[in-house]
Amino acid sequence: MVKKNLFTGFTTTLFLIILIINCVIGYYSNAINSQLIIISFFATCVITYVNVILFKKTLRYQMSALLTSLLALIILVMITFSQSPRYTYIEAKDIVVNDLTDDSTFKYIDSSTKTIRSAQNLNFFINKGYVIHLLVNEESKSFFFNPINGNYIEILENVNITFSNQSVEKPPFF
Repeated sequence: MVKKNLFTGFTTTLFLIILIINCVIGYYSNAINSQLIIISFFATCVITYVNVILFKKTLRYQMSALLTSLLALIILVMITFSQSPRYTYIEAKDIVVNDLTDDSTFKYIDSSTKTIRSAQNLNFFINKGYVIHLLVNEESKSFFFNPINGNYIEILENVNITFSNQSVEKPPFF
C-alpha cells in the first residue's frame, strides 16, 4: 500500500511540476500559452484520479496506470517545450527597440493591451502575439510581434481597442 501511495504521489508531483512550468512560461509570456496551462491542469487531475482508482485493483491495472502515466507525462513534456513561445514579452520589446535606427529616441507606452489574437494560429496552441506600444521620435507606434519566430510588423494605432465583438482588421500570420 505504501508503494502505491508513493507512486501516486510521485506521478502527481511530476504532473504538478509540468503545470508549474507552464504557469511560469505563461507569466513571462503574458498568458499567451493559456491552452497549455489548461491541458496541464486537466492531465494532472485525470492522471491522479486514474492512479488512485486503478491502484486499488490488481497488478495488471497498476502496470497499465504506470505506463499510461509515464506516456502522458512524456507527451505533456514534449508539447510544453515544443509549443511554448520562443520569445517573452520583454525580449520582444528589446528586439523591436534594437531594430530601431540609432538616432531614434523611444519610450515605452504602458498599455493594458499586451497581446492580441492573430488572424491565424501561430502554432497549434498559440494564437496570440504581443503588442508593443512605443513613442518613437514623439510619434506613437504599435507593433505586432510573433512570439514563435520573432518577426514583427507595425500596426495601426486603433488596434488598442478590445476585440470582443468588433470586427477590426487583425495582424496577419507571418
